Amino acid sequence: MSNLLLPLEKDLQELATNSSDSFPRMPGNYFTQYNELVNQLRLNYYPKIDAGLSSNSPDHSFYTAHNSEHFDEVVRYASEFVFKSNTPENFKLQPYEIYALLVAIRVHDAGNIFGREEHEKKCFHVLRNCNAGGNNDVEKKKIASIAQAHGGRSAVGDKDTIGALDEKNSIGTITIRPRLLAALVRFADEVCENSGRATDLASIPEQSKIYHAYAGAITANSFDGKWVNLEFMIPQKLATETLNSYKYKFFKDAEGKDCKEEEIIKVYLLDIIFDRLEKMDRERKYCNRFMKDVVYIEGIRARIVIVDEHFDIIKSLNPIELTEQGYPDEEAILKSYREKFNGQTISQELLIKDE
Repeated sequence: MSNLLLPLEKDLQELATNSSDSFPRMPGNYFTQYNELVNQLRLNYYPKIDAGLSSNSPDHSFYTAHNSEHFDEVVRYASEFVFKSNTPENFKLQPYEIYALLVAIRVHDAGNIFGREEHEKKCFHVLRNCNAGGNNDVEKKKIASIAQAHGGRSAVGDKDTIGALDEKNSIGTITIRPRLLAALVRFADEVCENSGRATDLASIPEQSKIYHAYAGAITANSFDGKWVNLEFMIPQKLATETLNSYKYKFFKDAEGKDCKEEEIIKVYLLDIIFDRLEKMDRERKYCNRFMKDVVYIEGIRARIVIVDEHFDIIKSLNPIELTEQGYPDEEAILKSYREKFNGQTISQELLIKDE
């Protein structure tokens, strides 16, 4: 593995040797421990995730690749966020935070081996049962909670999974920033989609084509220190035909029981790209709140072209920039709060008390 180390991994290798007092346990080399974990995951988990994801998920879809290269890509993007940003010295990731970040990335999607539903909640199970990564279950649980926040819902059913974490906590004598680390995992995972994860549409089930068409259209995806820059190339055939989007409609039956029904919607790939860009921008705004000490993503830029069978451009769309701009929306931020607490309501409440 040493010849193929990504930037954050190289940092960990050096720090584990030269700054061993920056880690919870001494003696003990945390890079060696990390290396053993990755080797176990590459051997026993990563090669089986795609098959498990398809067979153990309710819809049996063939999702974009969750192989070893996917996890490497997430590490690479997290490395870019950390090293391409002008982070003040006192806010930089500490040695043990680098270890926790890398381990969280390495297990964040491993639970897909058991199926897509609530896969993020399987991180601790994977860490605890992979026979590597040390023998401290408390440490593994804290790191697993960081990985788990990349999706799903919190224990109280809230989408704010990062906010549910501690801002700071400790493992041994070492303090880490779980929210910051979780945001780095989550946004690196969000932006790492690319054509390398896609499969030829002719060889996959109908319900899976939409995922692979989107990934296959991404020809470039980079971070320049401020902006995420994407380039999309859509084949003319995919620009003129629709794909099936499979969704579930939830309702209650005559007896009041919760039910769901599959719904097929015809969509164009271009509209899917717009949806995914908007989702990525929501994730950018959300993760920026927690990772701004280390990296602040200014926005997302996208260029979309449509090409013929010779890859010659037949239409180029106007460039897209998603970022905060202009005067803030005047729609009341406190709208729901003011419905409950407003001048008239409080006045009447106080007057009644005085009577």
